[in-house]
Amino acid sequence: MARLRRWLDPSARSSTLAGIATAALGVLAWDYFHIPPVDHLGDLHSDGLVLLAASAAAIFISTMVDRARSVEERRRQESLARVRMVEAADKERSRVVRDLHDGAQQRLVRTILVLELARISLKDNGSEAGELVEEARQEAQQANVELRELAHGILPSVLNRGLGAAVDSLIPRMTLPLTVDVTDERFPPAVEASAYFVISEALTNAVKHSQAGSAHVSARAESGQLRVEVTDDGIGGARVSGTDGLAGLEDRCSTLGGRLALDSRSGSGTRVSAVLPLPT
Repeated sequence: MARLRRWLDPSARSSTLAGIATAALGVLAWDYFHIPPVDHLGDLHSDGLVLLAASAAAIFISTMVDRARSVEERRRQESLARVRMVEAADKERSRVVRDLHDGAQQRLVRTILVLELARISLKDNGSEAGELVEEARQEAQQANVELRELAHGILPSVLNRGLGAAVDSLIPRMTLPLTVDVTDERFPPAVEASAYFVISEALTNAVKHSQAGSAHVSARAESGQLRVEVTDDGIGGARVSGTDGLAGLEDRCSTLGGRLALDSRSGSGTRVSAVLPLPT
């Protein structure tokens, strides 16, 4: 009870807090500047007080720097983990494309050849079954074309030759005039794939929705970044929704530390641009 009364006494409480502060500063001073501990702050001369204040400031700054470094390292590790996820997904896409090419597509090609031989044989024999065989051959041919388009949409194998080659492969698929200015430089696979998907999606939208008369594609490395831009002279008015391809590409670019932007004012055409950081 007596201890409680002493603690409640303002002068006693002030003395206790001063003692705690003196002890704490004494530990800091001894650790940083090897100043012998004192019983009371009043026992220190002015130089000692300055050194005590400096030691406290040094520890505070050191703690803040360590904390900032820890946060930065955590962010860096999280960014690397996201990039690894994108790269793993692209590798899986590439595996699926190889499986389609080596499996289903090859079987369809052989089926088409067999049907062609059967059609010729039946035609020579004057059989009406030749028409059915021809119909089956055409269906198999169309299925092969569609399967090839599907594989190309997943991840075109031509990307193995670089972004420029992959974009060039898109030109014959376009139904509007297209000009291309894409660098032949090579970049990390995840960056090249992301740039390709941005260009492919933007061109697909231009063909389907923009009523454009022409489009232009550019991709250049500048100041440690790959800058990609697709413009068209269509009606504009495009928007990014939560379910379209551009929304997914926005997330993909963000995962790589980049950004995707859409400028599509009504009547002024559409510009899709992406900035992707390059490793130093």
